[in-house]
Amino acid sequence: MEEKIKNQLLLAFQRALLFNITYHTRVIVADVIENSKLIVWVYLDRVPTDDEKDLYYSVCAELTGEFMYLDDATSEVHFSTDSFAEENLKDKLILFARCDYLDLEGKLKL
Repeated sequence: MEEKIKNQLLLAFQRALLFNITYHTRVIVADVIENSKLIVWVYLDRVPTDDEKDLYYSVCAELTGEFMYLDDATSEVHFSTDSFAEENLKDKLILFARCDYLDLEGKLKL
């Protein structure tokens, strides 16, 4: 993917994801296939609710509406509770990654 297009997509995704990342989301990754198909993978702690799914579908729709070369009809959002390997992230746009290795809740006594 061309660097300029990649940067434009990253900025657009960051804008679309603002206030739309739920507490149970661990990682959000995206890729553009054949310069027209947007695929978004959302890794969560648990099975997403319908409201959570709607948030991420809306993010995807916002992106396909902003970039004319992305086809809304073929774009996809995939949800998973599986763990992910670093090789699954290679050559993809990493949009969000939560810090899981610190026990912040225990340290902050929330």
